[in-house]
Amino acid sequence: MGLELTPGIIDDYFYLMCASIAFWFTVYIFSKDFGSNPIILSGHSVVAVILSAVSLYFHDESKFPEAFVICFGVGFFMVDTFDCILRMDLMFLLHGILGLSFLYFASTTRYYPMRAASMGYFVEISTPLYHRWKGKKTKETLGHFLLSFFLSRIVWLPIFVYIIFSATEYNKWVVYAFTMFYILNCVWFGKGIQLYKNYKADYRALD
Repeated sequence: MGLELTPGIIDDYFYLMCASIAFWFTVYIFSKDFGSNPIILSGHSVVAVILSAVSLYFHDESKFPEAFVICFGVGFFMVDTFDCILRMDLMFLLHGILGLSFLYFASTTRYYPMRAASMGYFVEISTPLYHRWKGKKTKETLGHFLLSFFLSRIVWLPIFVYIIFSATEYNKWVVYAFTMFYILNCVWFGKGIQLYKNYKADYRALD
């Protein structure tokens, strides 16, 4: 088993993939500031985590295909990457590219049966709390966000990688992608901690 796409995932879910891409491009066209809109970004995360939880609960392709999670994510990250290119936002462009790369790996014969996309999507749990802090701009809500970020991205991510490679053979490209994503999150977390230590009520984002 290698990094070939899972047989049937393109043919069986082609229209679902197209529908997801069309949906997110429609949202992009009719929204204001797609890449910073809290409703869009939090909505994506909440729906993705719910889909992932359902997928892991059933863990049965006949009841809930893992492709539902993958198609939903690919549509979002394609549009998000497109938006980052237009805005020349290099940091979040890297985030979008890594997201698409992860979903590709999760679609392959090696990782699809493990429902890697669903397990990996739990890193998005912190996103709604980030936008909650941006709305309230209090040190307390920043603390809630940083705690959720620490648990979902700094703690859970290495555990997730360990689970993956405990059940499958080592692949250097997957390790490189995860390492880049983890470093990116560590940088963000470090900036968040510094912001918390020197907090001012009018801070709006982790710039």
